[in-house]
Amino acid sequence: MRWPLKTQEKSIPARSIRCAQGAVEASVCFQHMEVNSSSMPRSGNLAAATFLTTGQTMNEIPLKGCTPTPLAGYLKALAVLRLLSARHPDTRGFWRDDHFVLRTTLEKEGIQDFFLKDYAPTPIMFPWNSGSGFYPQERKSGQKDPNTGKKKKTGIFDKETSATKIVDTIIDSENGRLSDYARVLKSVKEIIKDRRPPNKEGDEKKDFVLSMRARLPDESVLAIDACVGVSRDKANLAPLLGSGGNDGNLDFTSNFMQRLIDVLGSGMEPPESSAPWLASSLFARITPDLTNKVIGQFSPGNAGGPNASTGFEAKALTNPWDFVLMIEGALLFAASAARRYAGDT
Repeated sequence: MRWPLKTQEKSIPARSIRCAQGAVEASVCFQHMEVNSSSMPRSGNLAAATFLTTGQTMNEIPLKGCTPTPLAGYLKALAVLRLLSARHPDTRGFWRDDHFVLRTTLEKEGIQDFFLKDYAPTPIMFPWNSGSGFYPQERKSGQKDPNTGKKKKTGIFDKETSATKIVDTIIDSENGRLSDYARVLKSVKEIIKDRRPPNKEGDEKKDFVLSMRARLPDESVLAIDACVGVSRDKANLAPLLGSGGNDGNLDFTSNFMQRLIDVLGSGMEPPESSAPWLASSLFARITPDLTNKVIGQFSPGNAGGPNASTGFEAKALTNPWDFVLMIEGALLFAASAARRYAGDT
């Protein structure tokens, strides 16, 4: 089934320009701060100059949990800068001594309060994946196939999965910070209805991506652009987010939503464990209560498996805030199709 395009509802070129401008501004910001931090002494001269122009003192806050490696640490730093600067435009950041440093009017406690009390997640979803939470699994009958020994298929797709359940959890959540996310999830469910995921081959997936890109709000389009670049012939997958928003069977958006519930909760207040997890994620404070959840390609050292500990095998150890922030940070990278000249190799 071909997906109808409704490009008249949204201006795709204008949105692409805004995304590109945001990426360029972030890049310029990083370069500017890096030059200034290396050319000026660490006595607070830049902070004093900022005080003279804005009337506010700028604090340098080292984020020792945000390191250049592994990739999860690098993406976390980008996420903190992107999300904080949207609320506090004077926020800047740079790398120093193998960790990220924020220059902001906020204190440490203010940064933590922002994420624990004010942070509203970007409505990220990749609805072309079968594990994205929009497609129930096929119901199996009680009878077994004599040839394969497996339960016979019924052709009825109504079996709930952990992915479909987490989508419903966010839609039904009483947490006001999840309201925008819930609204977009509802819209996508109405668009998809009883359809199945688009085929990977041919134009069906490309048409589906373009249709979603035209219908969803700008915030969700940031995620689509970070994951897929659509050319004339097909939907090209950006390697940063795996093979279209998943790493094997690990769907990034479904896990993003699950980790959001871990740190924000579905009620009015975040869980008690959220604050220690956040302090560990940002400031590298020790916390013993990490979760046995997969993190994928972004932090191989925490993925568990053989030879990952003193024994034969170790379980995965993941800080839920790490997963949330690294996905938010990946949105600064937008995929695009570029012409390759015949002489290039």
